[in-house]
Amino acid sequence: IRTTGIETQDILSVADDLARDLMGTPRIARSSSEAPCRIVLRPIQDYTNERWDADALGSQFRSELLRFCQGKIDFLYRTLEENQAGIDPAIQTEQKMKSAGVVDTGPDAAQKGADFFLVGEVREHVVSSGSGRDQATFFFFHLVDVGTSSIVWDKSYGPIRKETLKSSLYQRESR
Repeated sequence: IRTTGIETQDILSVADDLARDLMGTPRIARSSSEAPCRIVLRPIQDYTNERWDADALGSQFRSELLRFCQGKIDFLYRTLEENQAGIDPAIQTEQKMKSAGVVDTGPDAAQKGADFFLVGEVREHVVSSGSGRDQATFFFFHLVDVGTSSIVWDKSYGPIRKETLKSSLYQRESR
């Protein structure tokens, strides 16, 4: 049964494409030939009218990325902190930890520092008409260099389109 919203196979398809694209990114391909680059997957922001579990969505992406990248990228765990200034505190914290030697110290560092943050969001465009509804969902991802906060890679996936038509059984007859 197909639904009008995003389905598991849609997420798996986007995650597979995302992993392939990341592995083809020159900065990641270059680092994976030496030592794997380290990426923190930030929580995926949901800007749609659909209500799904954003943590589950992020977990699905992380699982697929880990499976596909098979050690060519190290994915690091970080919790999310917010502040009122709108500056991403995770980048600032990561920079401070690196410069203070808290992470990346010695050949067998207990804590690794991130090279990049992978930031994602989901957006939709919905058009409703008398005959039904057309929903287009887009996934946007960008890779942020922790050292410079520069966006070094950006890609969108979609639209994943779902169309529904109003059933003729429920339409009112005009006489």
